[in-house]
Amino acid sequence: MTLAANPVDHRTRDMSGLAHRMKCARISLDLTQEQLAERLGIARQTLTGYEKGHTDPPVSLLAQFCGDYRIDPQWLLLGVRRRHSAEDGDYELRAPQTGKESR
Repeated sequence: MTLAANPVDHRTRDMSGLAHRMKCARISLDLTQEQLAERLGIARQTLTGYEKGHTDPPVSLLAQFCGDYRIDPQWLLLGVRRRHSAEDGDYELRAPQTGKESR
């Protein structure tokens, strides 16, 4: 009798969950892996591992990524989009503010 593979192992989850959403978010921000890795303070190879699902990023890095780029953490972690309301905040993909915006 052969046991079925765990449906949530590294081979099957690589582009179906967090890894895929991290890559999608980076691409929608129009950033290369090198650019995002530098901004997050990690090596490009580390980011590649996260985007391929080989390793899981630490929670602190995910919090930084969501906070800096206004990414909904519920979407990034679970793939669930919340209904938008005024209390939810403004989650959209965009670069962090630098304080140098013209008014």
